[in-house]
Amino acid sequence: MKHSTATRHHPFASGVSRFSLRSAIAISMLATALSPATYAAGIEDSILELQHDWEAIRYQSPPAEREKRFEVLVAKAHKVSSSFAGRSEPLVWEGIIVSSLAGAKGGIGALGLVKQAKALYEDALKIDANVLDAPSLKTVRINGNWKPPASPAGNIVR
Repeated sequence: MKHSTATRHHPFASGVSRFSLRSAIAISMLATALSPATYAAGIEDSILELQHDWEAIRYQSPPAEREKRFEVLVAKAHKVSSSFAGRSEPLVWEGIIVSSLAGAKGGIGALGLVKQAKALYEDALKIDANVLDAPSLKTVRINGNWKPPASPAGNIVR
């Protein structure tokens, strides 16, 4: 059966307008979700959650459970750092948590973790030289006179 060109519709004609409308809605929603205010709230909430989790493990968990719990928190902190690439604060908190895992683990096996924490601090300082003065770090009392962490043998890791 033949259709006349007057009554025939292009198969994509209605799809184009639906696609355009869907695209416009999606772009609008994405722009709202990625607005600076939403992004700032997301990073602040994520860091606050890491801080609370760190405090709970550090001050409320039995010493025998800390290593395992810090391992889980290190993975969570890495996800936050990856989600907010280019921001220094998550790197500092990832460094704090990795350093805490090194302390919980102890011994020569912690040396790699100490080096990893040092690298995270250095990466954060490359992004923002004043990040260690941030109010969000008052819990751990890190200040602008940061120096590399000591290895389990007591030497400064370079």
